[in-house]
Amino acid sequence: MDLPPAFNTLVRSALYCSDYFLVPCTADLFSAYCITLIGAMLPKFINEWELGERSYKESNSFDNFIPSKGKPKWGGWIYNGFDSIRFPSLRERKETVIDEVHLKNVQEEVEKQLIPQLKDKIPYQCVPDFVNSEPIAKIEDLNNGASHIQHLNLPLKYLAMTKKPKKTSRRWSDYQQDLMDRMDKEYDSLAQHIINKF
Repeated sequence: MDLPPAFNTLVRSALYCSDYFLVPCTADLFSAYCITLIGAMLPKFINEWELGERSYKESNSFDNFIPSKGKPKWGGWIYNGFDSIRFPSLRERKETVIDEVHLKNVQEEVEKQLIPQLKDKIPYQCVPDFVNSEPIAKIEDLNNGASHIQHLNLPLKYLAMTKKPKKTSRRWSDYQQDLMDRMDKEYDSLAQHIINKF
C-alpha cells in the first residue's frame, strides 16, 4: 500500500489490513522528516490494534481471520518525482545534484531512524531481511507525460505509441520516449520485486 504522511482513519484501516506497506518519497526535505514519523507512529498503531484484538477475541474466539491481521511489514520506500541527467563520461544517468542530496537524506533517515525504531519498538518482525535503506524503485518525474497519461487514459507502457494532444507538438521527443521507456522498465522491475518478495 501507499502510505501517505497523513495518518487518518482510512490510512490506518488500510495499514492494519495490509501485509506490507511502501512509502513514496519525493525529492524534498519534507519526505526525509515524514519517513521518521512512521517509526514513531506505527508502534502506537500496533499497540492500539493489539488492545482491540484482545477485546474482540474474548467474544469471538472462533475467528481466526482477524488475529492474522494487524502485522504490517515495512516493504521499503520508492523515490519518485526527481530529475536525472546523463553523464557521458560515466555512460549512465544519475539524479541531479540536489535530487541526489534529497535521496541521501531519506536513505540516512531510513537507516538511522526508521529501521532501528521499527526493529526495537514492534513486537513482531516488522523489517524483513530483504529490506535496507536503498529505495526499491526510482520513478523519475514524467513532466508533461503524466498529464497525457490521464488525458488519454493509457498506461505508461503504451503512451509512446500514441500521438500527443493537438495543442502540442504531435510527436514525442527522443528524450520523452527514452524517459517513458526507462520508467516503464522501472515500474516492471518494481512490480516484479513486489511479486517476488511480498
